Amino acid sequence: MLSKFTFATAIFLSFSSAFALGPLSRRDSSSCHGYADGSTYMTEGKKFLISTDVVKSTNNLGGPIWDLSFTECVAACAADPACVNLAYTGGQVCYLKKSMGVPFAEEGTCDAVLVPESTSSSTDLPACSPTTATSTLTVSSVTTTTAACPTTTDPIVNGSFESGMAPWMPLPGGTDGYVERAYLGSSYKGSDKAWVIRGRIDNTNPNLDQTFVQSLILCPGTMYRLSFTARRNLYSGQSSVKAFLGAGPNAAVQVAAVPVTGWTSDMMVTFTGSDFAVPAGAQYSTGIVRFTISFAQDVGNQKDTWIDNVKLTPVAGA
Repeated sequence: MLSKFTFATAIFLSFSSAFALGPLSRRDSSSCHGYADGSTYMTEGKKFLISTDVVKSTNNLGGPIWDLSFTECVAACAADPACVNLAYTGGQVCYLKKSMGVPFAEEGTCDAVLVPESTSSSTDLPACSPTTATSTLTVSSVTTTTAACPTTTDPIVNGSFESGMAPWMPLPGGTDGYVERAYLGSSYKGSDKAWVIRGRIDNTNPNLDQTFVQSLILCPGTMYRLSFTARRNLYSGQSSVKAFLGAGPNAAVQVAAVPVTGWTSDMMVTFTGSDFAVPAGAQYSTGIVRFTISFAQDVGNQKDTWIDNVKLTPVAGA
């Protein structure tokens, strides 16, 4: 099992933007008001790691705080026991955050993450008195064992969508676009149980992409193979699904691009992506899986596409 510290530090790696997911751009050292990307800042006895041109999704602690300087925003986070992350926009708006979501590129925004403190313990010995002839101190050693990365385990959580939406993050396109769980029952072959992810656009949406993502822990030196089932529900228009995988700071790469059919039958079609290799190196690597549903034709009609049974199977050493 990963330690809390491993998960906390893993999130410091940057992903790409919500839709392009390319490498995050880097600006000069003044982009965070004099603090360079990757530098640390101490306030109120707490250390923060600074990143430029990046924002973490949602998880805000209440509403925005206006007209603070960058250092005042960091100090506000340090003073709030529930704050572990913050975003400071170019418009001098401060957002305190209760947890760390998926990072996305946002030019001009500064991010500061609370660095977990290392813990230690000590025992105070009583002062020696003149009548004390000898004293005995027993020291016990503690051995810490780090678990190996689970190279035979599917790292995707809730790939069947039966346990709610989390930890998937929906990124709907447009105010009339939706990425949501939908209940199908058991009438569709290829859907494992009752629930799917549905990408939907209403008749006022100009065929914008509907996207959902999940951050992962991947094992370096391992080859993964992505599979999923999908079908198009409504007869209007056309739809397709693209799937992307990424590891570490590298941009996500496309592993599947398929046209989706099926509205004339009760079958959800199974698709298998190309193999994805995680480079060897560190014990664990943060990663991301992203699905993008695209629509075409017949603007002015509602369109649906369903996705289910998302699996990322380790197949071999990379």
